[in-house]
Amino acid sequence: MKKSTNSELIFTTSKDDKICIIDDCMVIKYGSKRNTLITSWYNGGYNENIKTVFNHSISDKEYLKIKDNNYETYLKNIAYKLNTHPEHTTGVMTSASMDNISISTKKYKEIEVTSIVTAGTKHTGIQAGDPASFYEHDNNFTMKPGTINTFILINAYLNESSLLIAGITATEAKTVALRQLKVPSKYSSNLASGTGTDSICIMSNMESSNKLDNAGKHSKLGELIGKSVIEATKNALKLENKFDNNYQCSVLSRLERYNIDFYDFYSWIEDSLNTAEFGVLLYPFIDDEYNVGWISSILNIYDEIQIGLISEANGKKLILDLIKMNTKFKSNNLINKLDILDYLVYAIVYKITKNKNIKLNKKEKIEFHLED
Repeated sequence: MKKSTNSELIFTTSKDDKICIIDDCMVIKYGSKRNTLITSWYNGGYNENIKTVFNHSISDKEYLKIKDNNYETYLKNIAYKLNTHPEHTTGVMTSASMDNISISTKKYKEIEVTSIVTAGTKHTGIQAGDPASFYEHDNNFTMKPGTINTFILINAYLNESSLLIAGITATEAKTVALRQLKVPSKYSSNLASGTGTDSICIMSNMESSNKLDNAGKHSKLGELIGKSVIEATKNALKLENKFDNNYQCSVLSRLERYNIDFYDFYSWIEDSLNTAEFGVLLYPFIDDEYNVGWISSILNIYDEIQIGLISEANGKKLILDLIKMNTKFKSNNLINKLDILDYLVYAIVYKITKNKNIKLNKKEKIEFHLED
């Protein structure tokens, strides 16, 4: 394997840790002696002899070439390519681009935390407890590339146990970032809590005289970890997947996790209206912030019905009241024929086409009773 020579320095911490881009890798070169806790096949777990950590961007085609799921050998070859000592190097991989790295540093008095994140969730977002995408037996499995990799450099000294607690705090912070952006799971109608292949690396400074035991959410260190991970994760998702507040300010974006898209709305049109003409009617509605808040209220109730926090009878009544409030649409017949979300889609189509002489598709010859 050809060794890399191209290196671009993109960030230096206060402890002289160098963060570089070398070809298709982000590389962290320690500026002081550090202990490392990392979820890696290669020199993974807890280690006090690591000097270099990398995050390798792998293509789908390259991923499929890894023989017999031997990720350790593959990552070791990346270390060789980077010209680093194999026993003092560890790393992970991702399908995210190294052009979309996000770095966030937070400080308080003597404590400094730097989080480095790459994130890709467009095809692999999942909530813990969702249906699995693969079953592993005897190291035989196939995963989809696409992940959130989080690297955290702490200028203070943490022992092995405290690094584990820092990892818990960081993982929760990652989920907070995803929830704030309402990133959908690709395996259910839930919001994603991560991807199925996320990695984390926590690194503390063993040369520091400031020894910290507490990295949980009540501690200042935990707060800094949380804030830096949330900020870096949200920015990485914006860079890689265009997930940001503007993207989520859309009725269609909110409905994505229920597998409802533009064509579900268009399917109710019976007239000779083409998709472009229909879009002219639909998009002003779905991009209106009031309507985004309205749909979010409905979906929150729908979610609470699914997990049993609100009874189906009362939840459905609340949703129907909200639908009628904004669309002026009610059909007792249709309520009994359609799933509540299908009913919602029809009500929106009814609102945007009303008084425009556009014929709607009365699926299954349903007789509508409209109450304005």
